[in-house]
This record gives sequence, C-alpha cells and structure tokens, in this order.
Amino acid sequence: MARRRTLAVCAVVLLIVALAPVGTTAQQLGRRAPVASVAATPTGGSDVFRRVAPSAPQRDDWVAMDKAKHVSGSLLLTLSTQYILVVKAGWTEPDALPVSVTSAAVIGISKELSDRYASPTGFFSAKDLVADTLGIALGVIVILL
Repeated sequence: MARRRTLAVCAVVLLIVALAPVGTTAQQLGRRAPVASVAATPTGGSDVFRRVAPSAPQRDDWVAMDKAKHVSGSLLLTLSTQYILVVKAGWTEPDALPVSVTSAAVIGISKELSDRYASPTGFFSAKDLVADTLGIALGVIVILL
C-alpha cells in the first residue's frame, strides 16, 4: 500500500513539473520585455551608472549541453537525497522516495524561476523543466530497480 502511495506521489510531482507553462518570449509570457539593467562602475571614488542592454534571447534547443546538465543534475539530486535519507537517516525506501523526488523538482523549478525573475534576460525554459523531469524519472527507475 505504501509503495502505491509513493508511486502516486511521484507521478503527481512529475506531472506537475512536466505541465509547467510553456512560453519563451515576453509576449507569450504576458509581460513586457526585460528593461535594461543598471550597472555600477566605480571611477575615482564615485559611482557612475551606465545603462546595460539586456542580452539577446537565448536559443533553447532540445539537444544541448544545458539539457544534459539538467538531466544529470536532477538524476544525481534524486539519487543522493534518497541515499542520504535511507542510509544515513534510517528512513525506509518508500518513505524517502517522495522526499527525494520533491526536493529535486523544487530545486529545478526554483532554478527556472530564478532565471525568469533574477536574470537580465528573464528567460524561463520549459524545456529545462522537461529535462529535469526526465532526470528525476531516471532516478526513480534506478531507485525502484
């Protein structure tokens, strides 16, 4: 019974991550394009501010080194969290699996939200979230085998 509940929780988390909103342009996201940021340049003891143009929109290919990093990072986060909880903290595998999946998913989503709101480009990549989901799914497969 606990195993079914664990798998159900994992499936729901993976589904939520996979169905995150898709939209890579400012218009699709329903917001204005990012404004130029202000950078400080110290000169002679006083700060002189200059306008810095936002960088060009990023290419977001399905097959790229960035996606491989997302898959491997999520896989390793899932496996390492599971290891720590089961081996070091004494949890049972079925109890630790939802925590492992959720922690990797939260880190992946947080990274994309950080890219969206804290980076100069304001670029949110749904493809990165799909790669994170694939890495988490691979981690779950490894754990359950």
